[in-house]
Amino acid sequence: DRAGMTTKEMQQRAAKFNMTSEEVAKSAVAGMLQKKAEIIPGLVNKISVALTYFVPKWLTEKIAARLYEK
Repeated sequence: DRAGMTTKEMQQRAAKFNMTSEEVAKSAVAGMLQKKAEIIPGLVNKISVALTYFVPKWLTEKIAARLYEK
């Protein structure tokens, strides 16, 4: 796997946060029709972006990495 998620457990954890291409496309088209310059689909992605404004990058990365740990 390109993302390095080689174990079944990691893939199952990632599946909880993944969006289908159809979901992403719907979000993108809706944003485009609203003339948005930037579209961030999904709650987890929006939270991740918001965190970058309030916490150091290393902490944001650590939190993201822990989502896939046991």
